[in-house]
Amino acid sequence: FVNNLLRSMLDLHRARSRQMTLEPAPTAIKHDILDSVASMLYHRDENFNVFVECPDNLIASVDQLRLKQIVLNLARNSAKFVEKGFVRLRGESTEDGIIIYVEDSGPGIPEDKRGQLFSKFQQSLDELSQGTG
Repeated sequence: FVNNLLRSMLDLHRARSRQMTLEPAPTAIKHDILDSVASMLYHRDENFNVFVECPDNLIASVDQLRLKQIVLNLARNSAKFVEKGFVRLRGESTEDGIIIYVEDSGPGIPEDKRGQLFSKFQQSLDELSQGTG
């Protein structure tokens, strides 16, 4: 936990100072990203299922570590608010590239909070017992 927190803080600092270096490489989105995140998300005692929907042959040149961090963060946020139901990780190819979805059966983000979602100092929706994804 502490290592991940420190790595995230360092990454945030690097990104803000435009010093972050990405290392794109061919990555199997289903195997290397979505299946990996799903296995980290799954807990036997949880009342929700984790589903992965993605073609096996969906390959993209991405920074695997960074993309996995992003998807894991979104998926953990989804899992926090799903009391019963599912978290679905989905990938698909489009004309412009790929789209990765993190979907869940939780309560969602209230309409009046959506515009503030990516604001710099947005109050945590955890404190309001509301979903973030």
